[in-house]
Amino acid sequence: VMSVRRPVWSFFVPRTPTATLRSTAFAAPTILFGIATTAIVLKQSFYRTSLLDEDAATWDRIDPVSYTHLRAHETPEHLVCRLLLEKKKKKKRRKRNEKNDRQSNKNNR
Repeated sequence: VMSVRRPVWSFFVPRTPTATLRSTAFAAPTILFGIATTAIVLKQSFYRTSLLDEDAATWDRIDPVSYTHLRAHETPEHLVCRLLLEKKKKKKRRKRNEKNDRQSNKNNR
């Protein structure tokens, strides 16, 4: 990568917030790529501490987490959303069952 040659004295002059933001934003994709690559290379899940007790066939799988554990982190907004989705599912299921009942009643006549 080609870099701009700066005089030594310029390293002692404080940079403006805009210049800092620009250089950080410019470097962000490279930093994120490095983090992602490191995670893949290390083959580490977020929860694992070591790979010593790993099975060779399952090293790439995410550790299982119980449904109760997931629900423990549920926020009120998630709860409302989940309850609405469950209500919608029940409504669809009820309609489908009623339709199937009508069809079976027609076939039985």
